[in-house]
Amino acid sequence: MRKIALLIFIAFITNACDIFESDAKIYYDTVGEGYVYNIYTMKAEPIAIVRVHQVFASHGWATKQPITETYFADSLGFFRVKFIKKIDKENVVGYTVNAWSNDSSLTSTIFPFTSDVLSTNIKILKIDTLWLQN
Repeated sequence: MRKIALLIFIAFITNACDIFESDAKIYYDTVGEGYVYNIYTMKAEPIAIVRVHQVFASHGWATKQPITETYFADSLGFFRVKFIKKIDKENVVGYTVNAWSNDSSLTSTIFPFTSDVLSTNIKILKIDTLWLQN
């Protein structure tokens, strides 16, 4: 009887760990790098805002809403971003990267890709130059 009670207790503790697991973000080792330029001046856009929008796979009712992380380009328009792989067992399946000028008057086209690109063993994903325009 004690063995059965012990097995039930161990099973409960093991499953309880999954229930109380934190929403820690797990990132890919791959980073994205690129430049932000102003299409009208043909110069680098210093301190541009770069956003990475991440969409999760749907696994029933407990899905995560898309997450957007914000990064900034340096004074030469160069940026480096990270990509979330999963949060609390929810895998990210799609990404978009775009940029905004400091005053939000200019925006870039969107650079989209899927998680398949990041599943390969590349360390740096070269992102096309993001051209800011009206």
